[in-house]
Amino acid sequence: PEPTVEETIQILRGIARKYEQHHRLRYDDEAIESCVKFASQYIQDRFLPDKAIDVLDETGARVQLRQLAKIPEEAKDLRGELRDVEERKNQAVRMQDYALASELKAEEEGVMAKIFRVMKDAASDVKAEADAEAAEAA
Repeated sequence: PEPTVEETIQILRGIARKYEQHHRLRYDDEAIESCVKFASQYIQDRFLPDKAIDVLDETGARVQLRQLAKIPEEAKDLRGELRDVEERKNQAVRMQDYALASELKAEEEGVMAKIFRVMKDAASDVKAEADAEAAEAA
């Protein structure tokens, strides 16, 4: 027999962590409940909990893609700076100025570390919430 909506909510709460890790976000209770209610109401050709799990997974994928599309402006600027440093380093190597190339390599690593920090901060924002609105959009 098909589980009830309430039983399915409990099932999804039990497996949500797996999907949170996969999509690098966090589902709050409202999002989980919305996934189950949406699936129960609008998906008629399959059964709970499978259809609710699919909605949860699709919601996570959609939220993750939306957030990945929002690369911080600071990271874009740093990428330009990184390209400049890489070009100067490559030119120094072509000119056989290995001391300068070594300095530029260190600068390049510093810029890459800044980019990593900015992107890591942005990724932690992605983990913020997969809210009920996103669940209903799936």
